[in-house]
Amino acid sequence: MGGIQQSIEQLVSPTRLAAVAALVFVMIVSAAPLRAQDTRVRADLASYEQYGEGTPQPIDGIWRLRELNKQVIVENGIVIAMEEWTHLFVWVVDPGMVTSSKLRQIDRQKFTAYDELLKREMEWTVRADGTIFASGGTGLLAPKFSLEPIELSYPGVFDAIVRGEEVVLTPEGFGVIPRPEPLEIELEFTGPFTTGDGMCLDLDAKDIGRQGGNLQVWECLGGDNQRFLFLEEDGLIVSASGMCLEAVGSDNGAPVRAFGCDGNEAQIWSTKALPGKDRQALVNAKTGRCLDAHGPESKRNGGRIQIWDCFVGNNQSWSM
Repeated sequence: MGGIQQSIEQLVSPTRLAAVAALVFVMIVSAAPLRAQDTRVRADLASYEQYGEGTPQPIDGIWRLRELNKQVIVENGIVIAMEEWTHLFVWVVDPGMVTSSKLRQIDRQKFTAYDELLKREMEWTVRADGTIFASGGTGLLAPKFSLEPIELSYPGVFDAIVRGEEVVLTPEGFGVIPRPEPLEIELEFTGPFTTGDGMCLDLDAKDIGRQGGNLQVWECLGGDNQRFLFLEEDGLIVSASGMCLEAVGSDNGAPVRAFGCDGNEAQIWSTKALPGKDRQALVNAKTGRCLDAHGPESKRNGGRIQIWDCFVGNNQSWSM
C-alpha cells in the first residue's frame, strides 16, 4: 500500500503539476509552429487532487492497460494515469490525469466506472483468470479494454472476488463474508452427473472443500470429486465434499462454483424435462438460466461450467 501511495504522491505533487503547467504555457506562447500533421490535443481531464478522498475499493492498486501497455493506479474509486498515452489517436493523456471516476462495486464480480474521456458509464467485470474486462456496451463499436494487476492493495480480497466470494468493507478494512462449512454427505447417496456428450461434472481436485471451488467437465473416472447429490426438496446440488453449486453472476457465461451451502437463491436449482431425451436440464432459480458445459469446451477435459440461456443441447442435458 505504501508503494502505491508513494506513486500517487509523485504523480500529483505540486512540483510535477507546476512543471506540466509551465510546459503547456511554453507550448502555447512558442513562436515555433506545430507540425501540420499533429492533430493531437491535451485531454481535458482533472487531476487526482481535484477529487475528494473517495472510498476504498477492493480492486485498488496498480494495473496495466493491456491494449496500450500503460499503467494506471486505481485508488478510492478513481483511475489515474501513471504514464503518457494517446487516446484514440487524438487525446494526449498526461500522468496524474483522472481517466475514470465513480468506480464502485455493484455485484460480486462487477464494478461500474464513469469514463472521463468517453463521457459514459463502463462496466468492469472480474474474470476467472484474474484480469478485468471493461465494456461500454454491446456491438463491435462499443468501447472495450482490459486490465491486468501489477500490485494490488488488497491481493487476498481480490483473489476472493475472482473466486466469486462476497467482500465487505469494515472499519478494519476489507474482509470476505464467511460461508458455511462443508456439509457431511454420505458418499453412497452420491453419483456422477453426466452430459449428453458423456462427460462428467467434476469439482477440480485441488479445490475440494475450498470456497469458490472450480467446476468443470472431465472424462468419467469415478473419483469422489465427480460424485454429487441433488436434494430435490431443497433445490441444492451438493458435491461429495459437502459444497453447493452456485451461479456467480447472472449473465450468459457466468461461472458456477462450489461454496458452503447457505441456501441463497443462486444455489437453488430445479429440473426441467427435455423433449425426446431421458435427461434433464438444471435451471438456476436466481437467473432462470441453465447449468451449461461451455459449448466449444464441452467435450474436452477441463471445459468450464457456466450458466446459459436454456435450450435443448447435449451440453445442457444432465443424467443424475
